[in-house]
Amino acid sequence: MRTIITVACMVRTSASRSPPARGAAATRRASPKVLGATTRVDNLLGMNAIGNKGRLWTSLRRAYGRDRAAELMPLTYNLTDPADVALLKAEHAPTSRYVCKNALKSQREGIRVTDNLTFVLNARKEGYGIAQVYARDVLTVERRKVNVRAWLVVACDGRHRPTAYLYKDAKCLYATADYDEDADDDAARVTATMHNKHKSANLPQTVADLGPAVADRGGSPETLFASMRRALGDVFGAARSKICRAEAVGSQQARTMIFGVDFLFTGALKPLVIEVQVFPNLKAADAGDFALKQRRATGVFFRVNVA
Repeated sequence: MRTIITVACMVRTSASRSPPARGAAATRRASPKVLGATTRVDNLLGMNAIGNKGRLWTSLRRAYGRDRAAELMPLTYNLTDPADVALLKAEHAPTSRYVCKNALKSQREGIRVTDNLTFVLNARKEGYGIAQVYARDVLTVERRKVNVRAWLVVACDGRHRPTAYLYKDAKCLYATADYDEDADDDAARVTATMHNKHKSANLPQTVADLGPAVADRGGSPETLFASMRRALGDVFGAARSKICRAEAVGSQQARTMIFGVDFLFTGALKPLVIEVQVFPNLKAADAGDFALKQRRATGVFFRVNVA
C-alpha cells in the first residue's frame, strides 16, 4: 500500500512492506518536524538501490513484472546480466534504437544513442552498464524535446525506516536543437541541465509553466505532477526496503539525502523515470534557476527539520 501525502511545499510518499498498489492514496497535512533536530544531511549507504539504473530496473521487474516495470521506466537491458543480453538479442528488430548509459560519465558524455546492435552488445567493454529502448514519441515544446527534473528527498530515521518527499517545483530540461526522432543528432535527442542561452531561455522553465504547452494534449501542470507522483511512488516502493537497510549497524542518527529524478514524458503525457541521480547538479544556471533551487533547499530543510 502506498500513501501519498500532499503538504505545502513537499509531497511525502510512505510505503508498507508490500509492493505499493496503484491508486491507493490519501491526503492530509503532515507535521514539518518528522525526523527531529538530529537529522543529518548525508549520503545514504543504500542510495544505489535507486541511484543505480541497473539495480533499479531489477527491483522494478521483481516487484511488478517486466511489463509493468516498462510502464515506469523505459524498457531496460542490464548489459552485465547474460540473461538480459540474450533477451536483447531475441527482441531486437530492424527499427530498434537504444540509449546506452555509462554511470561513470556525466550528462551527454555518458549517453550513446544508437541502432547498432553490435555496438550495444559490446558496450559493456566501454563502460556502458545498461541499454534502454529509445522513446521516439516524446513531449516537445516549440519543437524542443523536454524532460523534467524533480527532486526527491529520502529520509531514514534512527530505526532505518524510509520516508520520501517529492518537491513540487520541477524543472524543465531542454535539448539544444529542434527535435527529429530520426535525426542522428544528440543535440536534438538529449536534454541538458543548463539552459541554451538562445531559445531555451524563453521556454517554460518549470512544470507549473507548462499549461499552454500541454493543454492541446489534454494535460495540465496538475495532471503532469500527479502522474509523476504516482510513478515515483511505485518506483520508491519497489526499492524502499534497500535504501535504509544498508545503514551502519548501531547508528541511530537520522539521515536524509536529496536525489534528482529525471522524467521523460511521452507524447501521450505518460511519465517514465529515466534516471535517479545520487548527486544532482545544484549549480544555478541563471537567476530564475537560483530562485527555484533556493526555494527547494528551504523546503527540504524545513520538512526534515534541519537547523
